Amino acid sequence: MRQFFLRFVVKLYIILLITFTWGTSKQTEEVWILKDYLLDVMQQHEHGLYMCELPTGNGKTYDSARAMKEYADSIGDDTKIIYLTTLNKNLPEDALRAAYGSEELYKRNILRLRSNFDEVVEKILEIEVPEEMKTDAYLKLCKDVSLYRNAVDKRYADKEYIKELADRITEGDRQLRYEITKHLKNRFQTKTQRKKAIRTDVKYKWIGKLYPAVFTDDYKIILMSVSKFMKRNSVLIDSSYEFLNSDLIENAVIVIDEFDATKDTIQSELIDKSLAMQEDYIQLFRQIYRTLNPNDFSSNMKQAMDEVEKSGNRNTFTTLMDEARKIAENYHVRLSIKTKEDLVDQRQIFLFNDGSFHTVLKEGAQYIRSSLNKEDNRIDVFFEGKDDFFKNRNKEKDIVLYSLLREINVFLLHFRLFSIEWARNYMEIINSSRSGIMDAMNLENAISTILKRLELTNKQRDLLMGETCQMIRNNRELILEDRSFYQVGMEYYEFEDNDSHHDNTNLKFVKVYDTPEKIMLYLAGKATVFGISATAEVDTVVGNYDLRYLKERLKDRFHKTPGYLKDKTRTALEKRWSAYADGEINVHGEVISSNIQGFNAEDYCKTFMDAEFARYASNIITNITDNEYQIIRYCNVLKAMCIFNRNEDIQSMLYLGMALPKKNNPGMDEGVLQQLFEYSQMETQQSNSSVCFLKGDNFEQDKEELQQRLSCGEKIFVMSSYQTIGAGQNLQYKIPKARKVVQLGEFTEGDKRFLYKDFDALYLGNITNMTVNTYQDETITSHDLLQMLFQIEELYENGEMNYSEKDQMLKLAFRSYTGSDQFTLNKLYKLKSVVVQASRMVLQAVGRMCRTFVKSPDIYLFVESELLEKLYVGELKKRILPPEMKAIVDMRESLGKDYLPEENFMLNKAEKISSVGLWTIRRMLAKDWTAESMQLWEQLRLLVLQYPTASAYDWQNNEYLQKLYITSGEKRNQYIYSQYSDFNDVTIDFGNDKVAFKNSKRAKIKGNSDEVAIYEMSEKESGLQAILRYPGMKAHFEEMGYALKFEMNEYLLSPVLFHNIYKGALGEVAGKFILNRELGIELSPITEPEYFEFFDYKLSDDVYVDFKNWKFTYVQDRDEIRKDILRKLEAIGAKRVYIINVVSDKNYKPSAIVDQCLVEIPMLIREDGTVCYENLHMIRKEDFENVN
Repeated sequence: MRQFFLRFVVKLYIILLITFTWGTSKQTEEVWILKDYLLDVMQQHEHGLYMCELPTGNGKTYDSARAMKEYADSIGDDTKIIYLTTLNKNLPEDALRAAYGSEELYKRNILRLRSNFDEVVEKILEIEVPEEMKTDAYLKLCKDVSLYRNAVDKRYADKEYIKELADRITEGDRQLRYEITKHLKNRFQTKTQRKKAIRTDVKYKWIGKLYPAVFTDDYKIILMSVSKFMKRNSVLIDSSYEFLNSDLIENAVIVIDEFDATKDTIQSELIDKSLAMQEDYIQLFRQIYRTLNPNDFSSNMKQAMDEVEKSGNRNTFTTLMDEARKIAENYHVRLSIKTKEDLVDQRQIFLFNDGSFHTVLKEGAQYIRSSLNKEDNRIDVFFEGKDDFFKNRNKEKDIVLYSLLREINVFLLHFRLFSIEWARNYMEIINSSRSGIMDAMNLENAISTILKRLELTNKQRDLLMGETCQMIRNNRELILEDRSFYQVGMEYYEFEDNDSHHDNTNLKFVKVYDTPEKIMLYLAGKATVFGISATAEVDTVVGNYDLRYLKERLKDRFHKTPGYLKDKTRTALEKRWSAYADGEINVHGEVISSNIQGFNAEDYCKTFMDAEFARYASNIITNITDNEYQIIRYCNVLKAMCIFNRNEDIQSMLYLGMALPKKNNPGMDEGVLQQLFEYSQMETQQSNSSVCFLKGDNFEQDKEELQQRLSCGEKIFVMSSYQTIGAGQNLQYKIPKARKVVQLGEFTEGDKRFLYKDFDALYLGNITNMTVNTYQDETITSHDLLQMLFQIEELYENGEMNYSEKDQMLKLAFRSYTGSDQFTLNKLYKLKSVVVQASRMVLQAVGRMCRTFVKSPDIYLFVESELLEKLYVGELKKRILPPEMKAIVDMRESLGKDYLPEENFMLNKAEKISSVGLWTIRRMLAKDWTAESMQLWEQLRLLVLQYPTASAYDWQNNEYLQKLYITSGEKRNQYIYSQYSDFNDVTIDFGNDKVAFKNSKRAKIKGNSDEVAIYEMSEKESGLQAILRYPGMKAHFEEMGYALKFEMNEYLLSPVLFHNIYKGALGEVAGKFILNRELGIELSPITEPEYFEFFDYKLSDDVYVDFKNWKFTYVQDRDEIRKDILRKLEAIGAKRVYIINVVSDKNYKPSAIVDQCLVEIPMLIREDGTVCYENLHMIRKEDFENVN
């Protein structure tokens, strides 16, 4: 009992201690929001992709670390937690150390994996290695590492020398690992024995320190970069393996930080892999066909092959040989294939295959013709125009090259599947003969054994077996197999002629098996994957994964960021950001003009600096470049420098652009920028400031020095590029002494965000080249080519271009690679995903100055106008935005609304339909009325009263709706528009921000005057609800089948239908009902065709009624309308007409003019539905009593 009591007291003490600790550290609610969500999902053990899009600086890393630690403590099996990010320095090591509370626990549970290169460079000179293990390879590697570290530390300018040393280290490391692996295998029989020796034997402990991957299996939490994850894991005690094909990811928890940015990293790795294994395609087939002979194989290998034959597998040796024999005989593959000498145009002939073939031929050629040349005993290949092709073709001798390539492709797929089964049988045969203590052969080594026996080169083996993750087949949820680009990849063939293989044209083959989306789909099918980033759900397939595709394939295993998670985070952050709302922190935004017509550098510089300095500075700029774009950029950099040096509030300012400052680079010359900064110092009499260039070379070292200098209070203008300061880079620095700052929220002990501060100012230069630049003078690289091909395919899959446009862009990509086209319009720049990419990059850039909870009282933002115009406010507003980003959104909205290409398409289509409606009405009015056209008009009035909005079903079943109603593609019941010249010119906006629409370029370019009036198509604007408040009106509308509200629907009245027909018809039916109910008046329709469109109704033989809506043009154009009415009165021979407005909130006075011929009644009922009897009695009894 006493022991129980003691345990109870200890537990209670621990609980109180934890509670006290949390209380004194003032942990706010926001700290635990994400952690609880992550932990809850982890504990459900459900595979899938879980998105976590929360703003930068919100403690995502801290929460992730806490969740991983708690989940790892609960794991009782070999389940792994794998944390991936784009940069090694962003691995959550400090956060996990804090979570575990001690270095010992941290080291026991967490393994950080880095590239072998990084491990060797950092450690090999410090680790003690037994003399007997210091081989020649080891000593040479140590020497190269010493030279490399010295070159980097002293910042040698000779980059080629540093690269050569890095290559030598990579090769030396490979050689050392080979020696270690060989030594361990000779010394110890099993993997377990080798690992034990490295962990316990002094002679081998150094191996584990230098190559920690040896212990990969032993840790619960593994941290690594995405780049490392995409490479093989060399464990030394066993064969290396691909992480994606290993048991590590089975049922694992995979946390991916900077989720959207990882796509680019994965894609780059896939491209490098594909380029590294390019090989002659037909030669690969020849090699397999030549060596696939069972009589040459060992008995074990032959037995394994026979087992495949017996298993009933579709792909057996017999079926493969039949398939290969037919290809060889039908296409004469043993013969050389040779392009005609006089037709060869080096590097200009390509075949691209993404499921269908696209040809990139020499100018003037559209067809490829291949023909058997018996005289020269070879296959001749011709590239011809249409006329020559049909004139020269010979069906008996010609060979269809496309068919040959397709059939070889199918054969290689079958052979790959056969090889895997063959190798699996071989592996089982070998393992059955080994003793229990020996390591078992794995499938990868068995495949390697077979392919080597077939004498395939390393490249040929890689090309054949290059698919990292197999296509997800036999998915019962899919009726048809997924044959999208994301699953099947792409390939291209290049016709390569060279004197070194003069007798044969090589068909160089580049194959991309995998895509980032395929890999993400694969991971989500095997593990619980978290995608964490401030921009994780940005809708772009260029800067992010195709989330639409992933959602479509994963179905209920795809999880968007939960709404409650965003709401709680928003509430907590808005509380923390209260200093902005209270005025303690002020964000100052300024738009910097970057597209200036008739630009003069000196005149522009005079606007912000002394005339003499402006002349000197402009001379320096114009002497280095005559490119206007670059001159404007230099001038704006100088302007930013002057602002920085003039303003004492700004201690730190970051300039970001696309071009990285370099020496001897005319577009962004480091020396010129240094001179301009000195001029800005002279202009502002500022001597205690400096400029710093942050570049890729020595970035980390330079960044640490910069942060140290800023912490000491130095005033520094920092220049870098968007790419360099990308996702995950942190530039915050320790708070300088005596610097006035504002703290966001209550101080939390141990939270480093209260010990560092963010930059005071940010300059955002224009973002260009969001896709591969095809307009440059130099040819694009092979890596750029594949990157552009990826983008084209992704954009096509996302429905942003049609097949013809895709084909055109594919040809542009290849011709930019060969240097034969720099003038074709690159249509990718205007596509939605590419446009949205600019918004994503700005979000990431602004995130660099939103990392801490300590700010300057004044924050300055400068954004170039061309960049501001590219920002898509709709996409930005979907996220939780920090105050700095909100300020940029406000700046963007001040320029007017932005429209994506797809929105413009919808709007243009809607405006066209509105025009069709206008001319339909005008044609009716222009012609003489007939009984038929009068009936048509009445049908149209009835239609709009029944359907102010229409569902997709209604639309499909009504021709009028199809021709006259507009859609935004989404359900809605209102929009705004502007119109000119009686609806001749209409612009539409499906949003509801009238100010943004009024300021937009779309609205501004319409009409002949500068004034833009914005109107609304909505239930409120129609006056429907006020009319329905009149007693009995709602029941009347129900009886007549008229709509009682504007339902949310896909299709809506066009502006001209809404104003010219619906509002008029609504007033007519309502007015007629009110007059009948209040005065017993029964209005009669006008049946005479010649007078049909004069007025709405006949009150008596020579008295008429016309209902008007005074909310629009009647009041403004009253005099003109009155003249028109009097003209009609005279033409029809009437004595009086009543012009009646049914409902109004304005107190217009009734009036009667021209001997009581025209009587204006401003309203029958008020907004609340009550009758205005004073106005009602303006209708003379004599005009209706005798009739009724």
